[in-house]
Amino acid sequence: MKIEMDLKRIKKLAAALDDENWEFRTFLKGLDLDSAELDAIVHRINDEVSAQIDCTQCANCCKVVRPVWMRQMWPSLPPVSTGRSRNLRKSI
Repeated sequence: MKIEMDLKRIKKLAAALDDENWEFRTFLKGLDLDSAELDAIVHRINDEVSAQIDCTQCANCCKVVRPVWMRQMWPSLPPVSTGRSRNLRKSI
């Protein structure tokens, strides 16, 4: 599966598929799964997809959601001078 990385295209696709996404959300709410089962499925898919993305090439999440990174993650981050770590906050 090819992961789309073009942010402009992702935005257009999200808008075009808005109705379909709401239908899928409604479908999920109607399933006979408890939240732990659904979370496990979503986390598995997230792990598979995330493994295919090089965050240092995009850094959009860091720009948009300003993630909090745990102390053990800091050594693997790119230098602040690249602009990709500028918006991160350390956790306590």
